[in-house]
Amino acid sequence: MKKLKNEFSEMLKTVGNDFTEKKLTALFPIKGKEYKSELMVIGRAFNGWGGKEDDICWENKKGNPSKKTIENIIGYSEEEIDVCPMKWITDHWGLETEVNKNGFEYNMKKSAFWRVIKEILSELKITSAEDWASHLVWSELYKIASNKGGNPSAKLLNAQFEKCKKVLNEEIIEFKPKRILFLTGYDWFKDFENLGFNRDNIESSLVEWVGSYKNKNVKVVVAKHPQGKNETEYVNQVIKYFNK
Repeated sequence: MKKLKNEFSEMLKTVGNDFTEKKLTALFPIKGKEYKSELMVIGRAFNGWGGKEDDICWENKKGNPSKKTIENIIGYSEEEIDVCPMKWITDHWGLETEVNKNGFEYNMKKSAFWRVIKEILSELKITSAEDWASHLVWSELYKIASNKGGNPSAKLLNAQFEKCKKVLNEEIIEFKPKRILFLTGYDWFKDFENLGFNRDNIESSLVEWVGSYKNKNVKVVVAKHPQGKNETEYVNQVIKYFNK
């Protein structure tokens, strides 16, 4: 974990300030309490924590984040005493009206990203329990974003890209997943492909890349982003390639 934390910290220290976002935050990968190396899920880009957590943010114009801010960002993703750091997903699942921990209303069940992940966990027989999110590691290709949400600007993506590749490599080494699911589409994944991902031939409308990562025992599936897709078919295609 030390090397991963060092790479992540270096990324935050060196991102610079040549972009339009005024206040930034970042995602350190979150490992669920019940994670047993079965599935790591990776999205395109972090879109913030909702804008109200000042201790895990820094102002662009003031330069790079302080050591304390970096420690807070990493600590925000780590397990508290007997509390799974992924519990916020299930805590905010399916409620008609609720306010998340940042003061913003959001029902996590409205997210296609998390809906398909829940079903994939069930189909893989990893878990169908209420604490399903605790069986995952979750990260994003691009980890630095505006604290107000939304995808990072092109300049911010470019500024963090090379360091994000190093962090992703360390994440895989640290968490040792048997399966990695990128819910990104190949267009986002392709710039990371040369980290050591080995491609197999496929024919699929929703899964765009399948293969392995260095060690042939690590199965990798790259699927289109699930928003607006037939989710039953999406899950079936992902499961098909994970079970090959």
